[in-house]
Amino acid sequence: MALSKIRVMHLRCATGSGGGPEKTILNSPLYIDTNKFNVWVTYLRKHTDPDFAVDKKAQELGLKNFFVVDEHRQIDRKALKDLEDLIKTNCIQILHTHGYKSDVWGWLLKKKLPNLRLITTVHGWGAANTWREKAYVQIGKIPLFFFHKILVVNQEIFHSLRKMGIPKDKLVVILNGIDTQYFSRNKRSKQNDERLTLGYIGRLSPEKRIEDLIQAYSSLIKKMQVGYLLIAGEGPLLSELQRIARDYQVENRVRFLGHVEPRWFFNQVDIFVNPSINEGLPNTILESMSMETVVVATPVGGVTELVKDKETGLLIQPKNVDGLEQALRYLIENPNQRRRIIQNARNLICRDFDFSSRMRKIEKIYEEILLSDS
Repeated sequence: MALSKIRVMHLRCATGSGGGPEKTILNSPLYIDTNKFNVWVTYLRKHTDPDFAVDKKAQELGLKNFFVVDEHRQIDRKALKDLEDLIKTNCIQILHTHGYKSDVWGWLLKKKLPNLRLITTVHGWGAANTWREKAYVQIGKIPLFFFHKILVVNQEIFHSLRKMGIPKDKLVVILNGIDTQYFSRNKRSKQNDERLTLGYIGRLSPEKRIEDLIQAYSSLIKKMQVGYLLIAGEGPLLSELQRIARDYQVENRVRFLGHVEPRWFFNQVDIFVNPSINEGLPNTILESMSMETVVVATPVGGVTELVKDKETGLLIQPKNVDGLEQALRYLIENPNQRRRIIQNARNLICRDFDFSSRMRKIEKIYEEILLSDS
């Protein structure tokens, strides 16, 4: 049967409301050229995950071709068969996976469907905190050798895969992107005599080092006038971080917001802090820069491809609470420098990280791998 459009399916395993990659995956069907492509999005959901909410996000965005496949074990044969049937029924030509677990599933599906083209985006390896998680990450890298193309979101991942022996011609650096018109500030920036609001948005997990931000904030407010610290997001460390805020006696100044809409959040915040020790290319930094919220971040993963110290943000070393406090103090005490950094950052995002431009690059890769003989 001749197909008039290229048919692509995204595949991802996620828990709860997911993370940064969900923004990229769920927006891809909305920004792709629908004259040339039809796109499906499929998520594997653990049957023991009552908090799974990616389907709600997809519904809010109006995605039509969105599917959820339940899995009852690590490699569930029924789930694999369900995925195979979905691919056959919809005549999928390209399977685009996201994450080491879905890479394994893609590799298994390729064995059953030899004509299926495989492409993956490596958003980052995430934080492997247990020996089991570390083993899964290493095992999950093996299928990459069998993929037609591997998209990576920063140079650090590119070089790590080259060291593994992945051929250079399989690797393509595609930086994350956002809708710069959607992520634009509609609330005026603070004036010199107004207290600045600090904030973090993202997963509340150990590698994010949010406790460093709370500690730096508790010291800063003893020395100068500062607004509230807003912490948005969900994760396993919520109770622990609330306890830390009490220990530093800032529980009345630190607001834990739970899950909120990022654009709303960045309209409330003047300084966004990302003190993480492990990152890919954080969408939250892209969003912050686009929303004219100045960024303080650690130089990990792809962060330095966005944040140039005192040009498009401020860089601090991981786990350096004193350095974080000094960076915050610098931004508060130097409003002219802060405004210059904000404008530089917004210009950079609009020029180099627009989501539509990113999708044009990916469309070209889809067309190339479909025409290849691999």
